[in-house]
Amino acid sequence: MFPANQSGFAQNVMKGVVSDANGPLVGVVIHDKDNAKGTTSDMSGKYALNGAESGHTIEFRYLGYVTETVVWDGKSVVNIKLKEDAVQLEETVVIGYGSVKKKDLTGAVGVINSSLIEKQSTSQLSQSLQGLIPGLTVTRSSSMPGASATVQVRGVTTMSDSSPLILVDGMMVSSLDNIASEDVQQITVLKDAASASIYGARAAAGVILITTKEATEGQLSIGYNGEISLSSPTEFPKFLTDPYHYMTMYNEWSWNDAGNPAGGEFANYSQDYIDNYATNNRYDPIQYPIYDWKDAILSNTAMRHKHNLTMTYGNKVIKSHTSATYENADAIYKGSNHERISIRSRNNLKISDKLSGSIDFSVRYATKNDPTSGSPIRAAYMYPSIYLGLYPDGRVGPGKDGSLSNTLAALLEGGEKKTVSNTMTGKFSLSYKPIKDLTLTANLTPTVGTVSIKEMKKAIPVYDAYETDVMLGYVSGYTSNSLSEERRNIKSLEKQFIATYDKTFSKVHNFNAMVGYEDYSYTYETMSGSTNDMSLSSFPYLDLANKNALAVAGNSYQNAYRSFFGRVMYNYDSRYYLQLNAREDGSSRFHKDHRWGFFPSASVGWVISNEKFMQNITPINYLKFRASIGTLGNERIGNYPYQTYISFNNAIMYDSAGSTPQSSMSAAQQDYAYENIHWEKTQSWDIGVDAAFFNNRLDFSADYYYKKTTDMLLSVAIPVVYRLFGT
Repeated sequence: MFPANQSGFAQNVMKGVVSDANGPLVGVVIHDKDNAKGTTSDMSGKYALNGAESGHTIEFRYLGYVTETVVWDGKSVVNIKLKEDAVQLEETVVIGYGSVKKKDLTGAVGVINSSLIEKQSTSQLSQSLQGLIPGLTVTRSSSMPGASATVQVRGVTTMSDSSPLILVDGMMVSSLDNIASEDVQQITVLKDAASASIYGARAAAGVILITTKEATEGQLSIGYNGEISLSSPTEFPKFLTDPYHYMTMYNEWSWNDAGNPAGGEFANYSQDYIDNYATNNRYDPIQYPIYDWKDAILSNTAMRHKHNLTMTYGNKVIKSHTSATYENADAIYKGSNHERISIRSRNNLKISDKLSGSIDFSVRYATKNDPTSGSPIRAAYMYPSIYLGLYPDGRVGPGKDGSLSNTLAALLEGGEKKTVSNTMTGKFSLSYKPIKDLTLTANLTPTVGTVSIKEMKKAIPVYDAYETDVMLGYVSGYTSNSLSEERRNIKSLEKQFIATYDKTFSKVHNFNAMVGYEDYSYTYETMSGSTNDMSLSSFPYLDLANKNALAVAGNSYQNAYRSFFGRVMYNYDSRYYLQLNAREDGSSRFHKDHRWGFFPSASVGWVISNEKFMQNITPINYLKFRASIGTLGNERIGNYPYQTYISFNNAIMYDSAGSTPQSSMSAAQQDYAYENIHWEKTQSWDIGVDAAFFNNRLDFSADYYYKKTTDMLLSVAIPVVYRLFGT
């Protein structure tokens, strides 16, 4: 063996610090372009690149900053100060089935990068997007753990579903909150018809494209990010729930409701009862309670903790980025919790100069626990304090007099609802370049998912405060033990074939053409069972179901579409731009005579700042005018609206003699069948301007658009009584 410090085996190490105007930068990729070795800067901005040699070209890359390149002399320490890329006009932006540079966009497109998202500490991705992209509205109706937000692109588009299409690395997801914020590299929002029509029927309400992080050549890193936070309510509405105000106002309400009869001012609570209530409470807090429902139901804070682990490796052949995230969040009341584990991996493989491939997959496991009472927050601040929630010894109190309504008892002892969801999506891609400027790509994207819902609702008896064996009744809504379970299975398969030709002629004619085929199938299946009046509340399984009160149900449906699409993009000398898009969709939701819809669009752009007469106007660095027009389609109205289908059920009917009732199979048509139903269409046009001023320190974008929806799809309830004509 040779000593480790022999000069023949010594290894050159290039060292230094990477920073910007504000201080050290962590995670900067330092890549030796001559031998493909690399490293990243640490928390102090320091780096040590092993294997670098004199004369090698070293590259420093960091998102949002201008890439720096140096040639190392083999000896000196190299400290690099990166400059922010203010407008990033050369940045690549993901669009439908491809990507372009930001400066070449002619449609209304909003883009944000991970640098903006990482600055925010939010539990869900949808929260991170609030206010960041013009035209993207994020509305939260609940702040409970696991609650999603409503996302709309340029407002309401239709009477049915106005949710945008969300694609993560080309894989469709149902919610933005299914993606961990730490995984996001770039988010692109396609807002007008010209940019979104390439997705046809699925883009009726806009498109959100999410690109996740991937490895770069020379990168090798393991990272961890964790956070623990406490959330608390900012403000609650104030109600008159104290004894004096509640009883006084209740008397006044009932007196007014009765028409203000003489002597009826104290019909519910006498003046003496009200005046002496606080004194009586000190001697008998059970008969004269002053109960703090808000303090009993709600906590001051709720804890949330989140942990993210990433592993990244890249060389000339393989680039792999894997991220695992664990999140756990509590509500400000007992019994509510959301737990989520997600794993996402992007793996790119260069097989040869002409052949490459990728394997991407994501796995998501989520558990949501809730009390059967639902959210008790409203009850916490509205329950009058004269009603007793719990006796001083901790037993369930009577709650509201007469009805035994007691949200606190339901929260603590009424059982729980547990929802477990699992989703796994994969994308297998293969790309081949038969000639220099032509790329053929095939994608296969399967998705499988399951949802399990179990709700055990328990009977809650209420006993007398003093005679503890005397039962007063049951809490309202909790008179028996009941159990319901549901299983849902979801699977889908998407197939794509795309051909892209990209060529520059005579250095000024830039041409890009793309054609593609896509088909998609979706299957949903559900099965459920429920029972009432169970003997045991501690065994939440249908094995002990009450056979005399057992119900089962099941259902399934499928839908599919097939599409052909294409796009042509041309620009002359990065000054004059033209883009044409077209897509034809066929949907299983419509009759064969109305199944296909055609959705074209066009956009133009003029980068006036690249004209010669603008070169001496120094305050203006970039100025582009653009316009677009196009049509989008919508098919979201059930699965078989053009077909007649029958709902079956068991009903009590009399026998043929008309004397004995018996259970018999019955059938009924519950929806109209409208064979001529066809595509809903949304026409829109848009004019816009993009500009950058004062050495790119100030950038500006503005749009004016018009959108009109015709042939709107709307489900209409069938009349209770109507006549069917037939032969």
